[in-house]
Amino acid sequence: MHGKNMKELENCYFKYTTLNQNVIHSLLSEQLWHAEADSLNDPFEFNFAFKEGIKAENADDLARILKENRYFVKEEEVEAEKEFYLKLFVKGDLDKVRTEIENAKNVMKTAIRSTIDKVNFLVCSLSKKYDNSMMWCHYADGLKGICIAYDIDLLYESDLSFKDVKYSESAREIDFEKAYKSIILGEVSTKEEDEFDLFSILLSKHDKWKDEHEVRSICVGDEDEIIIKGSSYQLSNNTIKAIIYGSKIRKTELEILQNLSQKLNFSLYKATPKHGTFSVETAEG
Repeated sequence: MHGKNMKELENCYFKYTTLNQNVIHSLLSEQLWHAEADSLNDPFEFNFAFKEGIKAENADDLARILKENRYFVKEEEVEAEKEFYLKLFVKGDLDKVRTEIENAKNVMKTAIRSTIDKVNFLVCSLSKKYDNSMMWCHYADGLKGICIAYDIDLLYESDLSFKDVKYSESAREIDFEKAYKSIILGEVSTKEEDEFDLFSILLSKHDKWKDEHEVRSICVGDEDEIIIKGSSYQLSNNTIKAIIYGSKIRKTELEILQNLSQKLNFSLYKATPKHGTFSVETAEG
């Protein structure tokens, strides 16, 4: 069916893609694919750094860090470690205490990274823009593909929560103590400001990607679930509001889209290069 009204695209997120068998299946079954984080196209995904340095001016600060982090050892080793540090405090050797804490933190940083790497993150990336010429080129085969419009409200009704990707020149810094307490010690904070947001690492990308205006749904697969490259999540009925097809789409694929739009009751629009500019314009298909 032809586009009803361009305004229906205002409350949507968008997926640029080619029209292949997997995409056709996801349209017919009204599902949204979430890929394994390792399969994403940015090699710097999951890139983060720890906030460095001990914020400790005196012995009391150092003692607090040790106590709050259970001396950076297993429960059965805490008493022995307390005794070790007590002797250093009695001697007044605070430099040695700082060195030992830094060494312990480095060991725990490796453990934190290793634990995070084992989490089975599944990611669905959408965009806030449907007229991005670069994305039409890179993800939709140079206007031979399509851009699927998903109704934002119905995405949330499907229990999928999309969050903005944050763009920066540097890797995201995470608070070591929060990460250590959450991931290694397994503590659950009762205060929101003390919570460690593991998903935030997957919501951080370099500034060079900012023109994609990306939003992401991040899920975690069950440990015992067999997942091949990703998993599909069921959408609410009529979540697919429209499909924009590129002006270079193959005739046979356009016919498939037209049949799907009648069957699933979504609108069709056409994206075309705008003469005299490097932009893409969209009109009723």
